[in-house]
Order: sequence, then C-alpha cells, then structure tokens
Amino acid sequence: MARFKNITGIALAAVLFLWSPAAQAQTPKNEAKASKASLFHEMDKNGDGQVTREEFMAFYEGAFSRLKKDDQGNVSVETLTVYYTARFKMLDKNGDGFITKDEYATPGMDTNGDGKTSLEEWSAFFVAQVKVMDTDQDGKVSPQEYTAYCLAYFKAADRDSDGVIVLKEWMTPRTPAKKGDKK
Repeated sequence: MARFKNITGIALAAVLFLWSPAAQAQTPKNEAKASKASLFHEMDKNGDGQVTREEFMAFYEGAFSRLKKDDQGNVSVETLTVYYTARFKMLDKNGDGFITKDEYATPGMDTNGDGKTSLEEWSAFFVAQVKVMDTDQDGKVSPQEYTAYCLAYFKAADRDSDGVIVLKEWMTPRTPAKKGDKK
C-alpha cells in the first residue's frame, strides 16, 4: 500500500499521456487550471461531476493503447521519453524552453524554484515516474505495471476514499511519487 502512497505528478504523467486539445484554447492566466479541469470533464463520461474508477481507467488505458509497444505489449522508456519531450514542446506555448505556471501547472517539477519548469526538470520528473511505473526494472512499462500505476493514482486522487474523484480532489496538488514509495 505504501509504494505509491505519495503520488502526485502522476496526474501530470497521466494528463500528458492523453492531452485534451480543447483545453488549449484558454487565456494564459487561467490556462493551467482550465486545462486540468477540462481533462477532468473529459474523463467524466456521464457528466455527473464525478470520475469513477471505471471512467478513470478507461481514459488512461485508452491513452496507453495509443503508445508504440514491443511485441509483448510493453512501452519502452525511449518511447515514453520521446512522448514526454513532445508534450513539453506542446505545453511550452511561447517556445522559450520553459513551461511557466501560466502555461501549465507543473507541481513538483520546478526543482530550482524559479517559477518555471525547464526541459531538464521536466525530463527528470518523468524519468522518476517511469522508474516508479517499471516495477520489475526491465526498462519497459508493461500494461500490468501501467494499470497498477493508474490505480494507485486514482486511489491517491480520491482524497476522501469514497470511490470517485470530484473536481475539487482532482485540482488539489499531490506530491510526486518517488522510487521506494510503498504501495
């Protein structure tokens, strides 16, 4: 239970697996918050204001299904790195090589505290997340490892443990998972 106890950038990792194009049409000041809220509403398939475990998993398993896999259905670290780098470039709206909080909320990524996330900080964050996902440390993330990671994230995001995530819970920052955190 403690391995994924402090999962927070997982929302971001998951968000980056399936970025919502509709969320990109926001004003700069509200864009980061609106993008995250838009993703929540995209997951909430029945529009009841709650994301069930089933809705959450369907959303993220769909994202995983679109990534390039090897013949055993695993996604390589290299594939994930290419994917996350492309997402960084997409989120860096002004092309200055940094993602500011106005472009996208990146909790736990701004390691030097300068108010923006560089590609180096971004990459280090996702390398750490992939290491958490890759429980057998074979350099690949299997569908089973990805599912376990997503389920742990759902549990962490469901702050009141009622089996659903409401918008307030989704918008609450979480701490990034670190290698060695217990399940």
